[in-house]
Amino acid sequence: YGKRIEALETLCGQMNTNISSLQSLVSALENNDYVKSIAPVTEGGKTVGYTITFTKSQPVTIYNGKDAEAPAVSLKQDGDGNWYWTLNGEWLLDDKGGKVRANGLDGKDAVAPQLKIENERWMLSTDGGDTWADAGKATGDRGPQGPQGEQGEQGEQGDSFFASVEESATEVTFTLEDEETTFTIKKYIPFKIGTDDGNDAILLEHSKTTMLEIRMPEGLLESDYVGMMAMVKDGSIVTKAGNGWNAQLSKPVFEGGKYKSGAAVMITPLDASPIIVTIEVTLLFADGSTMQTSRIFKHDGHECVDLGLSVKWASWNVGAKSETDYGSYFAWGETEEKEDYTWDTYTLGTYDSSASPDYGMTKYKSTGPTTLEAADDPATVAWGSKWRSPTLDEIKELFDKTKCERHWGTRKDANGVDVNGYTVTSKINGNSIFLPAAGY
Repeated sequence: YGKRIEALETLCGQMNTNISSLQSLVSALENNDYVKSIAPVTEGGKTVGYTITFTKSQPVTIYNGKDAEAPAVSLKQDGDGNWYWTLNGEWLLDDKGGKVRANGLDGKDAVAPQLKIENERWMLSTDGGDTWADAGKATGDRGPQGPQGEQGEQGEQGDSFFASVEESATEVTFTLEDEETTFTIKKYIPFKIGTDDGNDAILLEHSKTTMLEIRMPEGLLESDYVGMMAMVKDGSIVTKAGNGWNAQLSKPVFEGGKYKSGAAVMITPLDASPIIVTIEVTLLFADGSTMQTSRIFKHDGHECVDLGLSVKWASWNVGAKSETDYGSYFAWGETEEKEDYTWDTYTLGTYDSSASPDYGMTKYKSTGPTTLEAADDPATVAWGSKWRSPTLDEIKELFDKTKCERHWGTRKDANGVDVNGYTVTSKINGNSIFLPAAGY
């Protein structure tokens, strides 16, 4: 008998949890909340219930299984569109004979029914525990004092509190034990940059603006929306338009009070900006809360490194794809690679040993100019107007021991092969570049 009472007390606790959870589900439905996840609750290797988490509401747990002796407390939606509590299939009535609402009224939360066991009877309250009404026998009849009487007949095992919980790609449908009453709550569709299913890094073309749609939370209400902002993150640096990357947002369009379309981010990576950044978009709500989404972006241009010197240096050579690649080879003032690098193939002069100090150069003589014109500069021709080949003075800065230090060593290439070269590290800010020993 004692074990039976203990089991009923456990059942009572689970039923109160289910009743409270039912009301939370109705509130989530009413408040346009979304299901984020459903996790099974297991005991002894069996699923005995589910824990449901939401984007706004607190998580709830629902348990399977009830005893046929327990009152059947459930929900039904009436013709007025509101949800009401039922007891053993009939409307649950308050002390005035009115149906007990499960969803709030005029901004006030509804009070969920409560169960308890008292004097071996089920007791039900509809006013938060202030008053209790008898809801039926909780145990079998006891025998007379002395030898324990036979326990009353136990009811057959009842149906699950929830007949089923079915999850689709976009929503979750809860079917109650009558197998007729259902309600559906939309699943949370992630707030994200882009409409693809994944969140892989996106490669963009440098110096070109790309517009990406922002997937907004399903059913976003205009009354909840305050605004959005975008941030560019490059390591520890955070700016609204950072390091040559520009991110601008377009305003979302609402129709009938709900989000329709239009939310997008326009991203422009300028050449010489960091190759990889993270762009974070923050959605601001009227209640002061926020929601963030972020994505990694790359551009197909060329990154520069600030050594604190008179110019910034490229991370790798023209024609290279990484710092360990040798890159392309050019004769001075030429912009195309070739098989033979001799005076016979040189386009800016013909060798004359007697014509010191220019030896037959027809351009870029000792009298100047010493800086390549854009049309003759392989860096400018290959990478655009922001880039040029360094001057002799700029190269000398790398060898200035008061500004930089050089260390000979190796770095692994993409295939794991050691590449010899100098690592030049700035004494001004600690940044460095690698100069592979590419020969000549």
